Amino acid sequence: MLNQPANVAYRQDLVSIESSVDEGQNWIQHILVELDKSDRLSCIDVPSPRPAKLWRVVARGYNASAEERAWTPIGVDFFVTLESSLQQSRMRFETEAEARTLPGSRVPVPPSAEKLVPATLRADHVIGSSTPERLGLLVDGSLETFWVSGESGQSVRDHAWIGYQFAAPASVGEIVLLQTNVHEYRQDKVAVETRNSPDEDWCRIADFDLVAGAVESKMRIFSPHQATTWRIVACGENATAPSHRWTPLGIGLKLREESPALKTRLARAVGAMRRGMSHSF
Repeated sequence: MLNQPANVAYRQDLVSIESSVDEGQNWIQHILVELDKSDRLSCIDVPSPRPAKLWRVVARGYNASAEERAWTPIGVDFFVTLESSLQQSRMRFETEAEARTLPGSRVPVPPSAEKLVPATLRADHVIGSSTPERLGLLVDGSLETFWVSGESGQSVRDHAWIGYQFAAPASVGEIVLLQTNVHEYRQDKVAVETRNSPDEDWCRIADFDLVAGAVESKMRIFSPHQATTWRIVACGENATAPSHRWTPLGIGLKLREESPALKTRLARAVGAMRRGMSHSF
């Protein structure tokens, strides 16, 4: 429940609800909601969130357009459902199987118990905002090669991106991003977005503040979201001069076992094995 002033200059008409399970290192966006401009009191329903310790309401609107304007919320209240409370208390169990020995209904799978399988990434399925001839270098397994964004300077932020197009909807549980440790040619803040067709708008599902200078960054996606197209968007302020660009070294994706894309891949592998066996007799 968000309480705000009626004055448009000191309120927000677009907010997101986010949570963190790792003490604020990474934030997961659960919902982006446009609020009624005439309401001072807004009730925001968060659809089926995973239990978390930290929750926040983030200003996403353009109400504060002048220097003297600021967001001045009057108050905020968080309401927890009984089911959510029970689920959170059961998160102490390390595996879903152990949790299911207790009486009760559905029990969420703790992140540590999720089974993630590395996806085999094909060069011709890698996508990006620019420089298509270098996109395949992101999955060649080498730290000596890299993609170079066509965007430079301040145009890198919110415009340069890299991603992957699956043949079927995929539930990505972890993204690995490899980057140089040179500040001007990396990104210390990125967003993960998805969509299922070129006609759809991109849906932002998570924002990540990466460790500055880290070559390898692992980003966990705790929401069991499925989509055919996934992308990583540059959101940092690393590139400031015209010569600065984003030059990631590589990407890796890990899928949840229930992912349709993984099931399709396994089915093809089994089919190929059976065909090979039939030819051997």
